[in-house]
Amino acid sequence: MIGLMLLLALVIWMALTVGAMIAGYKIFIRFAKTKLAGVLGAFLGFMLTMGGIFVYWYAEYREVKQYADRMCSQAGLKIFVTPEQWKEMVGGEEAWKAIPYVNKLVDRKPPYPAYLVFENEKYKMNWQANDRIISYVHYDEQEKLYTITTKDVYYDVVSKKILVQSVRTSTRSTKFFRLDFWRIMPDCRNNPSATWKLNYIANIPYH
Repeated sequence: MIGLMLLLALVIWMALTVGAMIAGYKIFIRFAKTKLAGVLGAFLGFMLTMGGIFVYWYAEYREVKQYADRMCSQAGLKIFVTPEQWKEMVGGEEAWKAIPYVNKLVDRKPPYPAYLVFENEKYKMNWQANDRIISYVHYDEQEKLYTITTKDVYYDVVSKKILVQSVRTSTRSTKFFRLDFWRIMPDCRNNPSATWKLNYIANIPYH
């Protein structure tokens, strides 16, 4: 039903555009008496009804792209404790391999903190990797220019140290049944891959 209404609206919009172009052509021809003036009038009729939308879309695309590129430059990994350092902290390679793999979502897990504050941003407990590592996540409080930035920190509950921060960003829009393609940007090339977790988390089934 909604699709039919959108199709009808598009047909009406196109009909109005054609009508405006014809009217503009005739009006300019009447006053200027030249074919070039008629073409100019048709062009103005198009811009008044449909062309202005394309100009707006292009301007919005440039604004969204600039913001997405700026946020994309912040994506990646910040490693505070290297895998080698952390393995030494837990007692060496064999002790690291012996850490039980948990892999489950958690809302709260006393006595561990439900929230962390890191770089003046609040992170919520999200996922438990093993008996020592819990991830905390921070989302942008408000989507800006269709771009969402997600930050994860991986926290060692024994040493009370943040091991890694992962920053991911993507630009998407679900409006207009995803027909607003001008707002969709490619994923950041420097978005971190999940494979780095293998260096920290022992006993992953495919590890």
